[in-house]
Amino acid sequence: MRGPERPRGPWGQNPSGGGNSRRPSGFQDLFRDGAERLRHLLPGGPFTTGSLGLIALVLFGLWVASGVYFVRPDEEGVVLRFGAVIAISDSGMRYHLPWPIEVAYTPKVRNENKITIAISLPIPAKKTRSRRMW
Repeated sequence: MRGPERPRGPWGQNPSGGGNSRRPSGFQDLFRDGAERLRHLLPGGPFTTGSLGLIALVLFGLWVASGVYFVRPDEEGVVLRFGAVIAISDSGMRYHLPWPIEVAYTPKVRNENKITIAISLPIPAKKTRSRRMW
């Protein structure tokens, strides 16, 4: 005779998940997997000459890419180099040297500002008396 049966899930599995014993991955598992991939990318350790050069190259690329800016059709791009205006650009994707050298501003210059001074009201139609026929 067998002992009491344990409760089963709707597909005949144990309530703890049944045949699949792998638990859902959490933040620590994701962090551990990322660290392992980084070790494979940098096999000599995190701070070798090659890895520092790679990190510096990536940071330099991000710094250079930060000079891209977009000017919308109702704006103009104004580029300042060390505080002096050096370029005014039209709409589109533009480039300026990154932050400590140049700064780009995109003020709106083509706004339509409308002020209504007087309001013209429609003239009401004259009332006519209707003749009632009794």
